[in-house]
Order: sequence, then C-alpha cells, then structure tokens
Amino acid sequence: MTEYECDKIFDSKTTKNGTINSPLYSESGFLTCRYEFKAEELERVQIKFFEFSLPKQSNRSDCENADILQLFLPQRSRYELEDTFCGSTIPKPIMSDGSLMLLKYMSRRIGKGTRGFKAEYRFLKNFGITTGEQMSTHCVFAYNSSVDKTGWFTSPNFPGFYPKNLKCNYYFFGQPGERVNIRFTYFDVEGIYPCEDITASDYVEFSNFMSTDRKFAKMCGKKDEINVRSDGRFFRISFNANDRFDKTGFRASYEFETKMVTTENTSLKGSPSRGSPICLTSLLWAMMSLVFSHIHSNHLKGNL
Repeated sequence: MTEYECDKIFDSKTTKNGTINSPLYSESGFLTCRYEFKAEELERVQIKFFEFSLPKQSNRSDCENADILQLFLPQRSRYELEDTFCGSTIPKPIMSDGSLMLLKYMSRRIGKGTRGFKAEYRFLKNFGITTGEQMSTHCVFAYNSSVDKTGWFTSPNFPGFYPKNLKCNYYFFGQPGERVNIRFTYFDVEGIYPCEDITASDYVEFSNFMSTDRKFAKMCGKKDEINVRSDGRFFRISFNANDRFDKTGFRASYEFETKMVTTENTSLKGSPSRGSPICLTSLLWAMMSLVFSHIHSNHLKGNL
C-alpha cells in the first residue's frame, strides 16, 4: 500500500498556505510526484523547507543518480527547469517569478526510513518582505520615523534568490531635522560594475528624491558592507532585477538620526535673544568685510 499524496495542485483560491510532504513509502521503489501551485493575480508563491534529506553519492557534487526535487518556472507559456535540489542541505526559500510554480520530486530508492522533505508554502502579496508598510499591491514599502526609528529591510524572498523581472522601492520618511542612515550587512546583487543594462546587471539605486540622484552610483555585485546616508528627511532605495539571472539580494538596517543643523546662512539682522546660538563664521566674515571696506575707503581718499 502506498502512503503518500502525490500529483497535487495547490490553488490560492482554495487556501493561502499549507504544508507539503514527500512520500514516506512506495512499494515499487520508483516514484515521480508533481506539485503545482497556482496563485491569484499579484500574488507570488513562496516555499520554505524545514526538513530535507535526499540521499546522493557522497563522492559526487551533483545530483546524478540521486533522489531529486526540481523547480520549474513558466517561460514562454511552458515550464522550464530552474533548479535541482538533492543531498542533506536544506535549500533556501524559493519564490515564483509570477503566479505559477511547479515542483517535481523523483525518487529511485524510496523505502521505509526515507526522510525526503517537508516544506511550507504560502501565496503572498508582500514578496516575502516582512517589515515596513506596503504602500500598494506592487513592491513598494515605506519606513516612517514616526513608527520606528530603527529597523531592517531586505530584498524579496531573502535569504533565498530574489524573483526575476521585478522592481522594488523602499521609501524612508524622517521627521523635520532628521536624516536616515542605511547600512547593508549583506549584499549580493547579480551584475558587473558600473551596473548598466549593457552588462545585463541587476542593481540597487539610491536617491534623495523621487527622481534619479546623480550623487549616488548604482550598486551591484558582491560587497562586504555598504553605508549610505541621506541628505535630508526623505530617502529612496530602488532595487531593479531583470529577467536574466538572480542572486540572494541584500539585508540592511536603517536608523533615523538627528541631522546636524548648520547656521552659516543665519541672518545677522537684529540682536540675538539670550540663549540663542550665534553664527561665528558669519560674524567673522561680517567683521572682515567692515575692515576691508574701511581700508579700501581710506585708500581711495589718499588717491584723491
């Protein structure tokens, strides 16, 4: 008797999450199972494994002659092989590029005592980004100083591979007199510097405005650590992934801090009230201007 469920379709219209288990026992010893996932519009499928043991030959680095789990994603109206998993290392989370995903499990020696795999599936609209406030049905998230002064944010599906053909915006809104400090503790974005379309690069872009900011260069590749600070209370970070290749993306912390207020342009009209700051730089320039004006005036009188 066979003790498993196989060839299943998981539809978001029926349930938004659940678990999948590989077969525990097969009399024949050979088995192929298909698990197809169908999300609704604007949803993505995310799979997180919490048990994984598909034996392979110890002297091989690939999955030949091993039990395998294959990931298929739709390309040009048909499923194409995206990745193959085997061995005892738990795979990182996987996420669909769109509304469809197919997992195919193939076992050559299934029997009593085989562990196989167990995983959780979810149909998501937040792209696996669990912090901030999602501002729309698209990949747009806001981080407001009035809610949290510090926190974390990540690329979609982190620490798994981010989906292809996706753009995400992260907006940071500080209070008056604040700016935000960003520190990337992990950064691995597919691309080659200077991270342009000609090299088919994914990239992360920074801006003090809603539009492009020439002050900052695009970032891609693998970096040890990146630190960026806004000029004012607003900051935008954009993540752009094309349809070519993918990586595991990034993880970063943010902190809203009080901006050092400069008073070099403070007007000197009137007397400052008691306890108010005096701009020494402006006062010094004013005194020097009076001296130079006096010298210039005397020089002119001497020449008349």
